[in-house]
Formats: sequence, C-alpha cells, structure tokens
Amino acid sequence: MTKTDKKGKDIKKTDRDYFNDYWTKPNYIFLIISTAVLILGYVLMMTGSWDSFLSMSVSPVVLILAYVILIPAAILFKIPQKIKNKADVPGKD
Repeated sequence: MTKTDKKGKDIKKTDRDYFNDYWTKPNYIFLIISTAVLILGYVLMMTGSWDSFLSMSVSPVVLILAYVILIPAAILFKIPQKIKNKADVPGKD
C-alpha cells in the first residue's frame, strides 16, 4: 500500500544511502594516505631521543598536516559528476 497526498496522488518513497553516494573510491584512497601520513608522524616522533630534530620539529608538522589538512580533505573531497542527459537540466530542451 502506497502513501497518498491530499490530492490523491501517490507519494514515491526514496530510500537513498547518501553515505555510499558521497564516499567513492578516491575518498577511501585519500583517507588511507592520510592514515599513512599519521603513522609516519608518530614513527618520526618515536625515532631518536626526545629532543632530536625529528621528534621536536618534523613530526609535529607532519601530524598537523595530517590532522588539519589531509583528513578533512579526504572527507570533503568530491569529484563533480557530469550531467549525462540534457533533459535533466532545467530550462534546456
């Protein structure tokens, strides 16, 4: 049984999974690269003594780069989809 509106027209129910529509293969690849950069930052922090150049200067920059730029970019990155049919564009015949 379908739902109808006040005028008696059938209302179509659309069950879309927006997560799968948004997250594509490039998003997952970019997220894996971001995770690898995070691991690299923590490995650089562990190398050498606590006051070495890698531990004090390079690893914080790599970690900030991963947390502030790469992970949000992996989440927000979206490839624009081309319009396949001209009939879908409003005002175009």
